[in-house]
Amino acid sequence: MITEWEFTADVASWINELLSKTPIPPIFRAKCEQSGSGSLKRRDLTLLDQNKVVILTGEVKLPYQKDRGSPYIENVVQGARKKAQRARTKFFFTWA
Repeated sequence: MITEWEFTADVASWINELLSKTPIPPIFRAKCEQSGSGSLKRRDLTLLDQNKVVILTGEVKLPYQKDRGSPYIENVVQGARKKAQRARTKFFFTWA
Protein backbone atom coordinates (compact mmCIF):
# COMPACT_ATOMS: atom_id res chain seq x y z
CA MET A 1 0.00 0.00 0.00
CA ILE A 2 1.41 3.40 -0.95
CA THR A 3 1.95 5.95 1.81
CA GLU A 4 0.94 9.59 1.74
CA TRP A 5 4.63 10.56 1.60
CA GLU A 6 5.28 8.32 -1.42
CA PHE A 7 2.19 9.59 -3.24
CA THR A 8 3.00 13.24 -2.53
CA ALA A 9 6.62 12.78 -3.63
CA ASP A 10 5.36 11.22 -6.88
CA VAL A 11 2.98 14.14 -7.44
CA ALA A 12 5.78 16.68 -6.83
CA SER A 13 7.94 14.76 -9.29
CA TRP A 14 5.19 14.79 -11.94
CA ILE A 15 4.66 18.53 -11.47
CA ASN A 16 8.40 19.22 -11.73
CA GLU A 17 8.68 17.09 -14.86
CA LEU A 18 5.83 19.04 -16.46
CA LEU A 19 7.40 22.35 -15.42
CA SER A 20 10.75 21.34 -16.95
CA LYS A 21 9.04 20.82 -20.31
CA THR A 22 6.47 23.60 -20.20
CA PRO A 23 7.04 26.35 -17.62
CA ILE A 24 3.82 27.54 -16.06
CA PRO A 25 4.32 31.02 -14.58
CA PRO A 26 4.37 31.74 -11.73
CA ILE A 27 4.99 28.13 -10.62
CA PHE A 28 8.68 27.25 -10.62
CA ARG A 29 9.01 24.10 -8.48
CA ALA A 30 7.00 21.65 -6.40
CA LYS A 31 8.30 20.30 -3.09
CA CYS A 32 6.86 17.80 -0.67
CA GLU A 33 6.95 17.57 3.12
CA GLN A 34 8.23 21.10 3.70
CA SER A 35 8.22 22.42 7.27
CA GLY A 36 7.13 25.88 8.18
CA SER A 37 8.61 28.21 10.72
CA GLY A 38 7.16 28.02 14.20
CA SER A 39 5.69 24.54 13.80
CA LEU A 40 6.78 20.94 13.51
CA LYS A 41 3.91 20.23 11.10
CA ARG A 42 4.86 19.79 7.45
CA ARG A 43 2.97 20.82 4.34
CA ASP A 44 2.27 17.84 2.10
CA LEU A 45 2.80 19.72 -1.15
CA THR A 46 4.23 23.21 -1.69
CA LEU A 47 4.51 25.15 -4.94
CA LEU A 48 7.21 27.82 -5.17
CA ASP A 49 7.81 30.74 -7.51
CA GLN A 50 11.14 31.66 -9.15
CA ASN A 51 12.27 33.40 -5.93
CA LYS A 52 11.47 30.29 -3.85
CA VAL A 53 8.49 32.08 -2.30
CA VAL A 54 5.59 29.80 -1.37
CA ILE A 55 2.60 30.46 -3.63
CA LEU A 56 0.39 27.44 -2.87
CA THR A 57 0.30 24.72 -0.23
CA GLY A 58 -1.73 21.57 -0.04
CA GLU A 59 -2.80 18.73 2.20
CA VAL A 60 -3.24 15.24 0.76
CA LYS A 61 -5.28 12.42 2.32
CA LEU A 62 -5.38 8.96 0.77
CA PRO A 63 -8.69 7.03 0.65
CA TYR A 64 -7.73 4.57 3.40
CA GLN A 65 -6.39 7.16 5.86
CA LYS A 66 -8.04 8.86 8.78
CA ASP A 67 -9.92 11.98 7.55
CA ARG A 68 -10.28 10.47 4.11
CA GLY A 69 -13.01 10.52 1.53
CA SER A 70 -13.65 14.21 1.09
CA PRO A 71 -11.52 17.31 0.60
CA TYR A 72 -14.15 19.21 2.61
CA ILE A 73 -13.61 17.61 6.02
CA GLU A 74 -13.43 20.55 8.40
CA ASN A 75 -10.29 19.62 10.36
CA VAL A 76 -8.38 18.87 7.12
CA VAL A 77 -9.42 22.21 5.61
CA GLN A 78 -8.54 24.11 8.80
CA GLY A 79 -5.17 22.34 9.04
CA ALA A 80 -4.41 23.22 5.43
CA ARG A 81 -5.43 26.83 6.02
CA LYS A 82 -3.18 27.15 9.10
CA LYS A 83 -0.20 25.69 7.27
CA ALA A 84 -0.75 28.10 4.36
CA GLN A 85 -0.95 31.03 6.77
CA ARG A 86 2.30 29.96 8.46
CA ALA A 87 3.89 29.77 4.99
CA ARG A 88 2.59 33.31 4.34
CA THR A 89 0.40 32.42 1.40
CA LYS A 90 -3.35 32.78 1.11
CA PHE A 91 -3.72 29.93 -1.35
CA PHE A 92 -4.10 26.31 -0.28
CA PHE A 93 -5.88 23.13 -1.31
CA THR A 94 -7.01 19.84 0.13
CA TRP A 95 -6.92 16.62 -1.86
CA ALA A 96 -8.71 13.51 -0.70
